[in-house]
Amino acid sequence: MFRLFFDARKVRDYGIGTYIRCFLPTLWEHTHEAVRWFIGVHPQDVDSTRFGPNRPPQIHWIPLRYRTYHPLSQFEIPIKLKSSRIHLAHFPHFPVPVALDSPIIVTIHDTILLERWPGMRIPWKPAVARLYLKETLHRADAVVTVSHTVARTLQQMFKLGSKPLVVAHNAPHPIFLNPPAPDVIHRWMIKLDLPEKGFLLYVGNLKPHKNIPRLIQAWKILRRRGVDLPLVLAGMPPGARRQILKALAGESLEGALRVLPWVPLEGLHAVYHRATVLVQPSLAEGFGLPVLEAMMCGTPVACSDIPVFHEIAGDAATYFPPDNPVAIALAIERVLTQPEFARQLVSKGRHRARSFQWEKTVRMVWNLYRHFLPDLPELKLAASPATATPGRS
Repeated sequence: MFRLFFDARKVRDYGIGTYIRCFLPTLWEHTHEAVRWFIGVHPQDVDSTRFGPNRPPQIHWIPLRYRTYHPLSQFEIPIKLKSSRIHLAHFPHFPVPVALDSPIIVTIHDTILLERWPGMRIPWKPAVARLYLKETLHRADAVVTVSHTVARTLQQMFKLGSKPLVVAHNAPHPIFLNPPAPDVIHRWMIKLDLPEKGFLLYVGNLKPHKNIPRLIQAWKILRRRGVDLPLVLAGMPPGARRQILKALAGESLEGALRVLPWVPLEGLHAVYHRATVLVQPSLAEGFGLPVLEAMMCGTPVACSDIPVFHEIAGDAATYFPPDNPVAIALAIERVLTQPEFARQLVSKGRHRARSFQWEKTVRMVWNLYRHFLPDLPELKLAASPATATPGRS
């Protein structure tokens, strides 16, 4: 029996939480019965429905009291696992704890915490994050990243040497694979108080690297150019509306702005299908799931001209320099005023999005597990060219 530990304490989060909620159920669906899972969670998430309906019977829930970045978390996990004789541990975040006897695999989603961004409230936070990540990469026996962009950054900053490094992309949640029923869309438009005729959509939070002030400026430019579309900001934290309204500088646009908190998957699915354009103006990302989700839903995408968005969208999006509100506005306007161009983006986007699959991600990570545990059974997956052995990305 193989004993594998996976730290799922962030299952409730947005980005890493989405990774956990998609990665683990896919992995469990295709895992051999000879694997016993030890899943680290906060006590309230033991056997949570967030892990999907088909959890394997051979799960041992490991209640963990401390949050990921709490100093005592470094010691709690080794103590809790001491008698479990774990063969391998996977952490979908950093930092990782000290004194684990098994090989450690860590998934790095981005390096955004390592940068200083305008308006950052804690100026020393990037330096601390860099130390945490450096120590994590030192302790880890192998590294997984969700994009080649992140892999290149890690190599440049930390020189990983011969340590196994695998790039395994994220993928859309299964709910996005098929369109929602019209009545479901209609119900969510009413519930979220969104217009039926269409709108500009942004999905994400209000952190500095998301570049929301320039998106607001671009929207104001579009309004002056006669584009009468509301702007919907989905996934905003509490108090975001008040903060965003300040950027409107007294203009009478409040009624055309919708600021939504976190939206459940079914609702977000409906929102994508009703949106006219998805606009993602980020200054940096580790992946960018909204771009992929929108493409899968047939929503044209206008996004920042940053490497990771090119890696995800290729020629299935229109790009703009994120530091130029006029350029952002013109890119959006091109999608709105050139129907054939918009149709091409939709067609290319759907085709490209289908190539991102959680089964591929799971296969690549499982092969990395088998690099350290050669006798670990292969996954019950159909043959796929997406296999990869550990090595340089």
